[in-house]
Amino acid sequence: LIYGASDILNVSFSERGTGDSDLKLGVLFAMSGIGAMIGPLVSDRFTSMSNMKSLQLASVLSICSISLGYLGMGLLSPFVYTCFFSIVRSAGSSAVWINSSVLLQSFSAPEKMGRVLAVDYAFALLTEAFSALLCGFLQDNIGLTAEQVSLVMAGIGAAIFGIWSLYHGMGYGAARKDLNDLLLQEKKENTKNKQSEDTPLLPSAMHI
Repeated sequence: LIYGASDILNVSFSERGTGDSDLKLGVLFAMSGIGAMIGPLVSDRFTSMSNMKSLQLASVLSICSISLGYLGMGLLSPFVYTCFFSIVRSAGSSAVWINSSVLLQSFSAPEKMGRVLAVDYAFALLTEAFSALLCGFLQDNIGLTAEQVSLVMAGIGAAIFGIWSLYHGMGYGAARKDLNDLLLQEKKENTKNKQSEDTPLLPSAMHI
């Protein structure tokens, strides 16, 4: 809900002050790319496929990183700070995308995985477009500055972070205490089903 606003805000921040606005816009997008590379590398050191809870926790904390990025962009106007917090914001965006995608793939049945990921991607694009539209509306129709819009996005992100923190803290989703037992049971059932499928129902032609 807040990712798409960054593209609009980058243009607004690049036009502030003196200097080449095109160059500054390129620098902001470069900072976003650096953050997108750093986020998954950092979260990978604290997550494990054998501990799905860590992936969900990393996703929740990544939302916090996005919110902090917008908060810094809204409170500190100098361009160098805008660059730094662009890295913080995009690092969170990249990490939450990758970790949440891994969770979806891990908990989706193979025959439904394509449809689940397609719906996930569709909603991601929809909310990205909505946040960009909201950002433009707040600036053009309401008259908010880029800093004020950043603070609005930080507030929305904080609300989302709070909801997901509560969800994770109450032991839902990948934070379930009996999750490992459920995954082990499902793995045994899948292995049993595969073995039954591999067992021929009729004798082969060479034995007839």
